[in-house]
Amino acid sequence: MTDNKRKRRRDDWEEDPFERFLRRFFGKSPFEDFFREFNNMIRKFMRDLEEIEFPTHEEYMRRKPFKSYVYGFSITIGPDGKPIIKEFGNIRPSSMGVITKEEWEPLSTVYSEEDKIRVIVDLPGAKRETIKISATEKDVEIHAEAEDRKYFKRIELPEEVIPDSAKARYNNGILEITFERKKKERRKKEITVE
Repeated sequence: MTDNKRKRRRDDWEEDPFERFLRRFFGKSPFEDFFREFNNMIRKFMRDLEEIEFPTHEEYMRRKPFKSYVYGFSITIGPDGKPIIKEFGNIRPSSMGVITKEEWEPLSTVYSEEDKIRVIVDLPGAKRETIKISATEKDVEIHAEAEDRKYFKRIELPEEVIPDSAKARYNNGILEITFERKKKERRKKEITVE
């Protein structure tokens, strides 16, 4: 085997086979821009996180009660094929640095069904009696408390709903709220011919 063939074969294995496959069929990976933007977001978050002055172990142990910091995100693909990134936790990266909040923003998902809108919210450790839900035709707000944290989430709904139709269930840290969709009425207007 010649040196050029051996070198080419070694180079082929150093490249990600999935990327090579996409490049052969599409010319460019359709995920390339998404992952570039995602990597830039993570790098910026890590730079901001480095600027936080975390307490030493001794200082941390002297504090009571202990405060936890959580940051996370979920990525889903919307109906239009574009990625949707949702953040959760009680810290946020921003242009001014990392911002901490008293209330945790829980992870949530909204499902559109034929005649309903279903909202699922993760509230681990929340006590049922502390959960407060308020809704308008266009959004829903959730307040809740656990022993060591408070939750708050405002969710914009994809379509208008009937707030009075809301039904909520809470089981094992998962809150499920179901709304009936508001029916769009078509009005007829007679037009006179001049």
